[in-house]
Amino acid sequence: MCMSTIDRIIGQRLRKRREAMGWSVEQITDKFGISSSELMGIEQGSQRLGAKLMMKACQALDVRPEYFFSTIKGEKSADDNPDSRTSPRKP
Repeated sequence: MCMSTIDRIIGQRLRKRREAMGWSVEQITDKFGISSSELMGIEQGSQRLGAKLMMKACQALDVRPEYFFSTIKGEKSADDNPDSRTSPRKP
């Protein structure tokens, strides 16, 4: 799989999680400390999500790094896997 495909999938996962949490582009860019155009580039796969920003994303979105890669490896979606979150779900 080529890097541009991986970048696109990671961006899609970021957007999906951001939207699931009900956050606007402005809210998440404030948390990440990036511009809205940079976020849009990441979500569209034209810009790469670097390690430092990925860690910020994981903390803000309450997921582990594996969340971004689970569909790339063909595994069960991390949305369905509570172990992919940074903190346990409460009953």
